[in-house]
Amino acid sequence: MINFNFNFINNSNIHLLRSFLSLLNSDPASSTFRYFTNRNCPSSSLSIITDNFLLSIIHPHVFTIVLTLETVCKFEKENKISKNKIIGYSHIDYDKEKNIYWFGLCILSEYQNNGYGSKLIDFIISRIKEMNSTFINKIYLSVDSNNLNAIRLYNKKGFVSETESLLDSVFDTFSIENKNIIMSLNCF
Repeated sequence: MINFNFNFINNSNIHLLRSFLSLLNSDPASSTFRYFTNRNCPSSSLSIITDNFLLSIIHPHVFTIVLTLETVCKFEKENKISKNKIIGYSHIDYDKEKNIYWFGLCILSEYQNNGYGSKLIDFIISRIKEMNSTFINKIYLSVDSNNLNAIRLYNKKGFVSETESLLDSVFDTFSIENKNIIMSLNCF
């Protein structure tokens, strides 16, 4: 039996985030998911980064999730063994300066193209709606223009590319590399 666990990161389970970053360090997905390295948190230096530092990075998040896949194996006489594998990460981050919410998602390469990213997006959108968060009307993301699988997933889930005129008005001080696309999703 396989179960998905959506682990909301806090003080008591920050080790899951550390483990995800450690796995990401040697994963090809690290080339397209740069959220933590852009915040002076290189995964190659995880051994010297404190839990408090990681918590300070995720502090402005509405929530931070590490997705785990639990495999339960049954043996004789109802003995069970569970194995948890970390397979992905996601967050909703509030940007006070621009008064917008950013969505971040990363599924480790080994688990991509199995529907896990789709499940994580569905969970996050349902969580936003459960919170009755009318203050989160729209979420934004930045995706590399050559990350076609991610772009297809985001389009399938209802994200749309932002127009340049909107980008100029919303992101007037936002410097973004030419290889990135800004996409958004109306949550309500």
